[in-house]
Amino acid sequence: MGTAMTHRLTRGLVACSARVKSSFTNDYHVPAQRVHIIPFGVDTHRWQPGPRREPDGRVRLLFVGGAFRRKGGQLLVDVFRSNSDELVRLYQQADAFVMPTYADVFGIVLIEAASVGLPVVSSAIAAIPEVVDDGRTGLLIPPGDGRALGEALTRLINDAHLRQELGAAGRRLALERFDPN
Repeated sequence: MGTAMTHRLTRGLVACSARVKSSFTNDYHVPAQRVHIIPFGVDTHRWQPGPRREPDGRVRLLFVGGAFRRKGGQLLVDVFRSNSDELVRLYQQADAFVMPTYADVFGIVLIEAASVGLPVVSSAIAAIPEVVDDGRTGLLIPPGDGRALGEALTRLINDAHLRQELGAAGRRLALERFDPN
């Protein structure tokens, strides 16, 4: 029996996002009422904002990803190289989280970043827009678009208020949607 048939014959399926549910219903023809969304979550008691440091004019960006190339790490490094050397030093402590991934379904690290109150820059692919609300909790870019990534980073670097606003909204979203407690 094939995968599509197996999916159609099950009583119910659990999807981690609306995007995955859509794949079950559109690609495998599983009736929508049999697919239930239970998003991944993080322990927001552990992942919470720490003490904020005083602004010193330097903005620190954070990237976390086990599959460096697939998560867009090389694109981020290339953008750093095409900008000033100051950006390299900004990487040591975070004021924003950046993951310009080429291929991800969901991205738990994005929830972790939002949960600690960091604004997020990531790619507008798969279910990432369910985690990063563009312009509200972070900024989304087309995958592989170095110019858009540079513009998003410049925006965040130049606007401390925007970083704080996006980060606070991300924390609220993490508590509302992704806290399993």
